[in-house]
Amino acid sequence: MQMTDDMQQIFAHGMGALRTDLPVRILRLGGWNQPTAADSRMSPYLYPISDAAAIIMGAQTVDTHLAWSSWRAAVDTAPDMVGVSAWTPTNAGVRVQLALPEAIFTDLFTDSGKEVQAQGYVTYRNGWYLRWAQRLQRRLPGIAQLLRPSAPEFSPAGVDFTNLRRYQQTVGEPTIGAVPGTVTLAGVRLTERGVLTVDLDLPADCIPDAAHLAALRDLCWLTLAVNDDETAPLPELARGFANVAGDQGDGWSGLSAMPQEAGQPAGTILPGFEHEALTQQIYLRAGLVAGMGVTPLGTELWSLDGEQQSVIIAGQQVGLNPDAAVALTRNRDA
Repeated sequence: MQMTDDMQQIFAHGMGALRTDLPVRILRLGGWNQPTAADSRMSPYLYPISDAAAIIMGAQTVDTHLAWSSWRAAVDTAPDMVGVSAWTPTNAGVRVQLALPEAIFTDLFTDSGKEVQAQGYVTYRNGWYLRWAQRLQRRLPGIAQLLRPSAPEFSPAGVDFTNLRRYQQTVGEPTIGAVPGTVTLAGVRLTERGVLTVDLDLPADCIPDAAHLAALRDLCWLTLAVNDDETAPLPELARGFANVAGDQGDGWSGLSAMPQEAGQPAGTILPGFEHEALTQQIYLRAGLVAGMGVTPLGTELWSLDGEQQSVIIAGQQVGLNPDAAVALTRNRDA
């Protein structure tokens, strides 16, 4: 397999292992069953659109397990947080935001030469995202079928990623999750400030758990390496990339088989965190309903953070009481 010039540059600078350092976030649009007074200050996982609708999102993080679990838990707890009985998805799809590690741009821009540097860092960085988005748009139907063979088939969208002007002329204003296969660029004043993420709209069934989200991330990284004229199936391309990548591509052989969908254990209190102890699920759920953000600190160790307070969950203890402090000091991951 012949890698793209972009990926060859990444490997030439020893950055192939950054595959697992792509920040990821899931978003979904939905509506409340009655009008609410929700606002964006209520939770880091909630973005109200109106009194009747809101976007629920997970954490933006390189930890795909936290990205998925925080989103799934936010969907489950949002109605209790705003005081209604239900939040219903508007569309069958979700939006997944991905970003490339900033180290790629800074290191390669430094070595790019005066002609490229004269165009400016933001232009150089935007060029990477435009090329990646173009490749993702072409490959996304195959990625979706690989993640979920039963997902409805769709064709690549017709957005032109040749440059920012052509992109802005052809992209329209796609609603989150409305049209599977939609690829967009996120950011404010893209020309001056730069692209923040590439956004992919996929059927929600394609990402039933954190393992599938990790597989999606890996396939998107693979897409950055695959030339447009490659016609082999994605699993074959993944194996070929693993052979070419060598040590920097550790773990790529796993893409030859998609992960099995994980079931939800009986008695789950907080979907997304179903494998945590029940006591911890209770504490985490209470924190999310209170509008706090969740940060893992180690094994059975969590931080719940709000605007005015923070709470530590350590084993079966919660708060900053003496028992929690003792558990915190004994935790080898702290």
